[in-house]
Amino acid sequence: MKSLEVTLYEVFGYFLPGCIVLLSLWLVFHTAFWPRDPLILWQQLSKQGVAVLFFASYLLGHLAQALGNALQDFKFFEPNDLSLGNTEMDKCLRSAVSFRFKVQADQLSSGELYGLCDETLLHNKSLGEREIFTYREGFYRGVSIGLIILATSLLSSLILTIPIHVRLGATTTDMWPAPVIFLSSLSALGAYLALGRYKRFKEYRFRRCALRFLALATEQRSTNPPQL
Repeated sequence: MKSLEVTLYEVFGYFLPGCIVLLSLWLVFHTAFWPRDPLILWQQLSKQGVAVLFFASYLLGHLAQALGNALQDFKFFEPNDLSLGNTEMDKCLRSAVSFRFKVQADQLSSGELYGLCDETLLHNKSLGEREIFTYREGFYRGVSIGLIILATSLLSSLILTIPIHVRLGATTTDMWPAPVIFLSSLSALGAYLALGRYKRFKEYRFRRCALRFLALATEQRSTNPPQL
């Protein structure tokens, strides 16, 4: 049996965003069914209870990423510019892709272009910072989805109960509309900023992949000159 491996993407892309979604769902579920009881945010749990929460967070993180995939059809959730930022560099990249794969690279989309470059680098075991960009991109996308859900949950809790009784350890606090709205606005702002970071790291991943492919293509051309 293969040993269980936990990658950085499992932690940053699934588990941490899933924790935010789990908190959001617990907030809505609690205020819907037990509006007069304090909302318990922390208490001592057994090892089995902690394991259940970890698994639930991991699963919800997958669902958050699935929602992020579904939202990619909206332009707001995708980077505006997946290119090298320079016309001549873009021409060099498409020329290199056309030369290597014998295709009309000018007719390929940015995603198709990236796919060819990425698979070439994987085949040649030239990964560079690919893993770092991938898990950071997944982390920020998952966090943005989680914070959107949290902001929505906080606002919906105002409809279900006022005030919200929150218990943290032995301390119980009543949260009235003003702080709840503030926290919801803060979550929405965090979602917006995290989404911006997601877009930025996706651009980084594309550009570094394209530049590494160009370097590899140039090296292979110089070491294997055409036969005359």
